Amino acid sequence: MIQLKKSTTLNTLAFYPDVEVSSSITDIRFDYVQDLGKATGTFDGSITSKLNWIVGTVSGSDLPTPSGQYTLTIKELIPGAPLIWGTADIRCDAAAYRWDDAGAAAVGQTLAIERAYIEGGNEVSYTTYNSPNESGTYTTYNS
Repeated sequence: MIQLKKSTTLNTLAFYPDVEVSSSITDIRFDYVQDLGKATGTFDGSITSKLNWIVGTVSGSDLPTPSGQYTLTIKELIPGAPLIWGTADIRCDAAAYRWDDAGAAAVGQTLAIERAYIEGGNEVSYTTYNSPNESGTYTTYNS
C-alpha cells in the first residue's frame, strides 16, 4: 500500500512495476478511484529511481482530498506528444497558442495498479452538545 500525505510538500513513494519501464520515461500519471465514494481523477509525479522498484515523487498539493483509501492505476507519462483534434481537453478558442504548436503529454502503458491511503483529513470529528439538562439517557447496541 502506498501512503501519501496531503500536507507534505513532496511525497516519496515506491512500487514494483508489472512491466518493464523504458529508460526514457521520467514521469508517471496516477489515475485514482476513491474506494468508497468512487470519486475519480488524475495527478502526475516524477520518477527518481528505476532499479527493480520504481521510486518517485508527487506533490502533496496535487493529491485528491484525503477521504480514505484509493485505487491507483499508475501509467507512463510521455511528454511532448502532439495534440490530436477531438481528443484534447482544451478548446481550440481557449488556447493561448497556435493549435499546431500545441503539445500535451501522452499516457503510455500501465505500470502497476496499487492501493493508496491519503492522510490528511481522514480523522473522525466529534461534536459535543452541552445543555443545562443532562439527565437524558439512551442505549446504543453494537452488533
